[in-house]
Amino acid sequence: MEQEDYEIETAASREAVWQVLEDAKNWNRWNTYIEYAHLNGSLANGTNGSFKAATQKPGRGKSFFLYFKIKNCIPYRSFTISIKLFLCTLDIAYTLVEDHDHTTIQCRIKVYGPLSWHYQKRYGAFIKSSTDASLAKLKSAVEALKIPR
Repeated sequence: MEQEDYEIETAASREAVWQVLEDAKNWNRWNTYIEYAHLNGSLANGTNGSFKAATQKPGRGKSFFLYFKIKNCIPYRSFTISIKLFLCTLDIAYTLVEDHDHTTIQCRIKVYGPLSWHYQKRYGAFIKSSTDASLAKLKSAVEALKIPR
């Protein structure tokens, strides 16, 4: 899983999607691998934050905290959550592409560095299934806002 790309379409506008994405304290409502999250400021380049990651198997294993930095942020278009792990980096990039009647939410997950193979082997399947479920929940959360295009 050095890099995996995911996407989902929604009838909502890019602004509606961004409204949900920038609300870090509620990421756990749609992101299945986050118990809770915090941004030390707004969703902007250089902002630091943290989240408590959910365990792979409920009732088994321990949750853990991950600390991240926002990079490549272009409001209403894209941003990357960059997480430094032991001897590798995990980047979770969101990009919003708006067409005349829908918005495509793209998510690229990239692990790179000397130990990326370890994280791929240990967490790859979990991240893949969680990301598919998270994007579906994100779509539902955005469309529930009922913000007109």
